[in-house]
Amino acid sequence: MRVLGELAVLDDVGPARRGRAYPAAGATSALLLPAAVLLGGLVLWPVLRTMHASVTTDGRWVGASHFRSALAAPGTGAVVGRTVLWALLVPAVVTALGYLLAAASRRSQEGGLVRLILLVPVALPLVVTGVTFRLMYDPDPSRGLATLVATRLTGRPVEDAPQLLGPGMVTVALMSAFVWAWVGLAVLVFRSALDAVPPSLADAVRAYGGTRRHVLWDAQWRPLLLRTTAVVFALVAVGTSRTFDLILVMTPGSVRDEASVLALRIWQTSGVTTTGDGAALGVVWLVAVIGGIMVAALFVRQAWPPPRVEAAPEPAPVAPPRRVFRLLAAPAASSRNTRRG
Repeated sequence: MRVLGELAVLDDVGPARRGRAYPAAGATSALLLPAAVLLGGLVLWPVLRTMHASVTTDGRWVGASHFRSALAAPGTGAVVGRTVLWALLVPAVVTALGYLLAAASRRSQEGGLVRLILLVPVALPLVVTGVTFRLMYDPDPSRGLATLVATRLTGRPVEDAPQLLGPGMVTVALMSAFVWAWVGLAVLVFRSALDAVPPSLADAVRAYGGTRRHVLWDAQWRPLLLRTTAVVFALVAVGTSRTFDLILVMTPGSVRDEASVLALRIWQTSGVTTTGDGAALGVVWLVAVIGGIMVAALFVRQAWPPPRVEAAPEPAPVAPPRRVFRLLAAPAASSRNTRRG
């Protein structure tokens, strides 16, 4: 083989040597082994054990009896509906607020300070968030700031103050605490996406007479924001499945059933060990989460919009120059003169 005028000899004969294609395969496997063991022990094994417990009782196969009894129990329909409401409404609110705050922070000089303030709740556990909002929504105006503001604005006495942690408003109060804890992450993701969009796209849309709606759709939404919205929505939807500690800390015991979701229902049904009906509800919950992630993945894998291919117009036929006609006519004229002579 000759490379740049020099003769190169490729020594590729002899028996195949192990690890030639991947020389660092052994080190890579050694580094991945602890992660694989932790993943299997903390994620895969509990899932398999829960699935086994949902179809067996004391080691005996019972089929779908646990699923039927768990779904037919009183209050299960309301719990499932409340869980679906959490998985749809809360991500939509967080996504909308995250985009609006990210777009607004780009136009202000204090955008960095706003993002820093909004990111603080992301680092806090939901237990701390629940304790904070439990104190803020306390029915006693001397402790609950929200109750004090509501009584001052409405002019009602303390006895008639709105019970934000009562049966009718407890779900809204829980959702507001969750939105406060997650909106900072949505702002950070949307701000990064908006900064990644080339400014030339918006300039090109405006140059062709596009309005703000066209700039949002053609220069931001289609290229990148659709995929970013799907990521934020899916991330928050998965996060709503971890509201067990928030509900347990923030809700009073008398209204806990009115705020229960599948995560809390599994704990109430099974207790310490997840077996029987609780395991069946856990499997239903797992299937719902996986289905939501797969639906969101369809939008996450969005490709960059290809340019519109327009057929180029055919060029019009160009008449040959007059000089060509003269050159072609010269031999014919000379032959004609020769015949006459």
